[in-house]
Amino acid sequence: MISFEYLSSPAFLSNAKLITNDIERRFSVNNKRKVNIDIGYIHHTQFVLASTKHWGGNRIYIGKKHICRNNLNVQFW
Repeated sequence: MISFEYLSSPAFLSNAKLITNDIERRFSVNNKRKVNIDIGYIHHTQFVLASTKHWGGNRIYIGKKHICRNNLNVQFW
C-alpha cells in the first residue's frame, strides 16, 4: 500500500482513476496491461477502490464512467 503526504477529497477519486488509467495505458505492451493501479481511500470502516467494472452489488457510480466499490465492511459490536 502506498500513501501520500497530501491527501485529496474522495470527490477527486474519479479524476484520479482517469490518471491511473492513463499510466496503465502508457506502460502497456501490445495493448496488454503490465501495471495495475487501484486508486482508492480508507475512511473509518470503509476501504474503497475506484473501478471501471460495473458489475456487483457493492458498487456506486462516481462519474466519468467510473464505479466505486466498497471492499471491506467492518461491524463493531
